[in-house]
Amino acid sequence: DSVSGLRPASALMPGSRAWELEAEPSRDSLPERETSYRPALLVLQAVAVLAAAVLAAPSRRVRR
Repeated sequence: DSVSGLRPASALMPGSRAWELEAEPSRDSLPERETSYRPALLVLQAVAVLAAAVLAAPSRRVRR
């Protein structure tokens, strides 16, 4: 109830609360983005999934 930048709005269910932003959000108000490790983590995850798939694959028996 005490957050600035919000105003009460109508809610669908009785007894519940809804809020609206008073001002239009903009990218200027967001903090600057620091270096993202997300691409590196996605590559690492893909390598881990591939390694798990290779290790879980059935082995081939060599018959002599």
